[in-house]
Amino acid sequence: FNPVTYISFDIPVATHVKISIFNINGQIIHQFPIAYYAPGQYGFEWDAGEISTGIYLIQMKTDDEIHQQKVMLMK
Repeated sequence: FNPVTYISFDIPVATHVKISIFNINGQIIHQFPIAYYAPGQYGFEWDAGEISTGIYLIQMKTDDEIHQQKVMLMK
């Protein structure tokens, strides 16, 4: 993506969600506030205009699960 991307996700049951973005070294680049989501489809826009080209991990933690997605920022 370059430099803005839209990340969508589905919530099957009501839960708290914490979304964090890490660089390849495991350092937190951005963290969204923890929020409570009802079941449904959601998404957010991430503007990475201030960070450098590279591979990043988007992690979504719920009350029961952890999901990760790898993305590549190209400028």
